[in-house]
Amino acid sequence: TRTFDSKSIESFRKIENHIYDYLKNSIYPDKTLSNFVRIIKGADFPSIWYNELVDKTFLEFLMKICEQSQFSINLFAEDKVLREFFLSRKVFMKIPIRELSGFNIKTILLYLSIQIAVDLLDPLKATEMLSTLIRIKIKKLFKEQTKEMEWMNDYFVAALGSLGSSALTFFSDLDLIFIVRNSQKYPNAEKQFQKILALLRKELKPFTVDCRLRPEGKSSQLVWNVENSKDYFKNRARVWEFQALTKISFIAGDKRLFNNFTKAAVSSVSRFDVKNIKSEMNDMRRKISSQKIGT
Repeated sequence: TRTFDSKSIESFRKIENHIYDYLKNSIYPDKTLSNFVRIIKGADFPSIWYNELVDKTFLEFLMKICEQSQFSINLFAEDKVLREFFLSRKVFMKIPIRELSGFNIKTILLYLSIQIAVDLLDPLKATEMLSTLIRIKIKKLFKEQTKEMEWMNDYFVAALGSLGSSALTFFSDLDLIFIVRNSQKYPNAEKQFQKILALLRKELKPFTVDCRLRPEGKSSQLVWNVENSKDYFKNRARVWEFQALTKISFIAGDKRLFNNFTKAAVSSVSRFDVKNIKSEMNDMRRKISSQKIGT
């Protein structure tokens, strides 16, 4: 059990009635109080927090976060850097995308989740911002890592899934594909992309970077030749793979190569008749439904 010094006790008395008033009207008072205690327990000097919380607006925001955003609490309650960021009140300010893109992922997630919790940011706008920020970070990393690569002008990176459609949530996977023009010219490309992927996964934690939506799926090579992709679309790609490509969007590399890739995919859809498309879509829907029931 932690004991508090007289300074902390005196500081707490200035705010305790406001806390009680909030808890009396709270839908989840136990959860709210538990999260508040969790934050204070992590403070080396609780009196600093109590003195900051004399600001009624700041206290109201913190209590609301304790009640409504467990995600935010889990991010910053035991993280000293994020706690300082919270105390600075910058989480409640309007920060431009360009400045936000310089923050690490955990700071960005804390900022957006708190902005949503205290009604400063619309959730749909937050998903767009998060998608934009992730794309900026991926593009920046590829720009830095491909400067001296022999294939630096012969590749593209594209997003699929919720990142591709700018509908990213805090719990989404980041679906990416890597395509190279004439990969036979670049025997080291696969190994080099593997290295960049490892850097991406480190940079973008806690998100999971996933490349399973590439041609042939997770068992195939990471980097695909654009010509092999065209052959795959014409002969072996399934309906669900074309469905996945409806959310594709360009991130980095050669935009013309990306357009070439997407045009090949669109032209290959004609090999399916309507009956076949409906049948495969229904099969996939049943498969997904059965997996959800089983979890």
